[in-house]
Amino acid sequence: MSWHKAFAAEGVDTLFTLMGDANMYWSASMADNQSVRLIHARHEHCCVAMADAYARATGKVGVGSVTCGPGYTQIMTALAMAARGNAPVVVFAGDAPIGASWYIQSIDQAPLALATGAHFVPIRSIDRALDCVREAFYVARAERKPVVLSVPLDLQTEEFPYLPDYMPSTDLLPRAQLLRPDPAVVDEIVSMVAESQRPIVIGDAARPGRAPRVRSRLWPRSRARCWRRRCSARGCSTATPSRSILPAPSPPIWGVSFLPKVIS
Repeated sequence: MSWHKAFAAEGVDTLFTLMGDANMYWSASMADNQSVRLIHARHEHCCVAMADAYARATGKVGVGSVTCGPGYTQIMTALAMAARGNAPVVVFAGDAPIGASWYIQSIDQAPLALATGAHFVPIRSIDRALDCVREAFYVARAERKPVVLSVPLDLQTEEFPYLPDYMPSTDLLPRAQLLRPDPAVVDEIVSMVAESQRPIVIGDAARPGRAPRVRSRLWPRSRARCWRRRCSARGCSTATPSRSILPAPSPPIWGVSFLPKVIS
């Protein structure tokens, strides 16, 4: 079992990386896996930001890789944005060698990662390496947050003492259950909308690919009909990521709503 096989078992097919001395061995291992596409960034912040955007656009876990020292400190803003956006991201961060008595780029990575809201998983033994990889992807998927996987440089070149069958985190995730709203609450909301004269529809962030289905199901049934039907001055508003759910032509748009919490 090698590093790239463990990441491939987690479904990784795209890697955003900026190679340095502390992650070059792992990057080379990933490059040996022809099924993983490597996208090289020109700045560490952009590397993690691209992994964040990839996770939001595809629904998969975005994976980025940076080196230690200043290469690691550059990603704090991108980590914070991924944490605020609940994006499942795993960052492979190279770290100073365990066996080195002194290393110029050595830095305590954990406090910086935790301060951004990310989870931190350090690998300090090759015996626990695969367990830590599984933990990183499990937390990213289950808690929808970025995870920093810290791996010392010298551990990346060590051979695994045995070749276990790697169990990916997807095998351990709890089965998703369908949550149904209380029928009484739904009836109350329907009555409130039916009795209103000028309802306002606020659309929150729809998942990628769901906008056409939302449009087809929402607008024909709503009282916020479009202008070509000559309706009265009813209106709508959206959150920034959801502007694509509005049909064309749409009801009168009152701009973007910056409510802290709305109903999807």
